[in-house]
Amino acid sequence: MLLENYNRAPVTFVAGEGCELIDEQGERYLDCIGGIAVCALGHAHPAVTAAVAEQAGKLVHVSNLFGHEPAATLAKQLAKRSGFERVFFCNSGTEANEAAIKLARKFAHRNGQPNRKTIVSCEGGFHGRTMGALAATANKAYHEGFDPLPGGFAAIPFNDVAALDAALDENTAAFIVEPVQGENGVLPATREFLQAARDLCTQRGVLLIFD
Repeated sequence: MLLENYNRAPVTFVAGEGCELIDEQGERYLDCIGGIAVCALGHAHPAVTAAVAEQAGKLVHVSNLFGHEPAATLAKQLAKRSGFERVFFCNSGTEANEAAIKLARKFAHRNGQPNRKTIVSCEGGFHGRTMGALAATANKAYHEGFDPLPGGFAAIPFNDVAALDAALDENTAAFIVEPVQGENGVLPATREFLQAARDLCTQRGVLLIFD
């Protein structure tokens, strides 16, 4: 039996085709979640299925202690398209945010600014359920039962340029923000807010993390 840490819907899916999921009784459902943004290409796409099967027939896993060709190829393509020099592969959005938080603090430390520890986030945001990502999630409902959370986090109202201006100081390591808040109701950040975030972070030596 699975641990009941999620409030699962009373349905069990056994197959999928394109944008549809199929349950045990053969009922079809429109998949509006996509595995929480994992299955963007849909289910059982022939090309994806063939690629997965082909790779599984060659090499399934070697961990990040060694190099392998598929990861290198994907990293090169992502770097080319993003404009960044390097990429970091991980298992979930939570893990990505944990890594970003750690990178921000390590970056400040290595640049002789050990005082820069604070991670600023936005109210209504969601960054994950592990301890660091949870501390960056300014929603008390998610915090209940997990205190004390790690320190060094602060939150401001979403889309509030004045609050952002006041929050970013010499002790700030990074500002983490969702360009579109999902858990809060699919709320997009304004162009003005994101532009202010980019400008203020650049001016004050704060890293900007887009979740």
